[in-house]
Amino acid sequence: MASDATPTAIEWYPAKLLQSRETAPAFALVVLNQPLRNGANLRRLWRNSSIRVAADGGANRLKDLSSFEGKFSNLQVIIGDLDSLNPSVRDFYTSQPTPAQIIHDSSQYSTDFGKAIKHVRDKYPTGIDIVALGGIGGRVDQGLSQLHHLYLFQQDRTYGDGRIFLLSGSSLTFLLKAGSHRIQVREDGEEAVFGKHVGIIPLKGSRAGSRPRGSSGT
Repeated sequence: MASDATPTAIEWYPAKLLQSRETAPAFALVVLNQPLRNGANLRRLWRNSSIRVAADGGANRLKDLSSFEGKFSNLQVIIGDLDSLNPSVRDFYTSQPTPAQIIHDSSQYSTDFGKAIKHVRDKYPTGIDIVALGGIGGRVDQGLSQLHHLYLFQQDRTYGDGRIFLLSGSSLTFLLKAGSHRIQVREDGEEAVFGKHVGIIPLKGSRAGSRPRGSSGT
């Protein structure tokens, strides 16, 4: 006999990534080789993250914003095939009080983004979330590749290996697997860090439905 029980919804609280450090969950920050802005989101993510990794040329982007003494200098890892990493940037991050680890991975079967995700998954606690800074931006093929990585590295239906978020200048993108989800943009009394627009785009399967409350669905 089929059960009539309503499936438990998977809860999402993405705003906590950008709120106070006390309420933010543990997560790793991966900086991609995309243009960065020294804005509030970057400063908050840098402050709240417990692990900071640059995917190859992402370190160059970060260094461009590190002209202020000490800002964004405590990078822990630079990983990739390193064909984009500037020698001066490498010297900068390896000469810090806590030097960044440089990992050369020459594999042509994985992107620098994929190498960064795999490093975090292999090295750090199981289930830690990852925020990729750069998100859906740049060339179309790069954007599609980043969406592919959401599928590739989130095989578990309940996100047991951790969730992955793609943050760009104007949006936060994440993968909703088949099933029921509840996305809490903010709670009463909390600082608003996102606008009121939510977009749901079906990329696999026949249909997707939503019932937005207190937001504009698109």
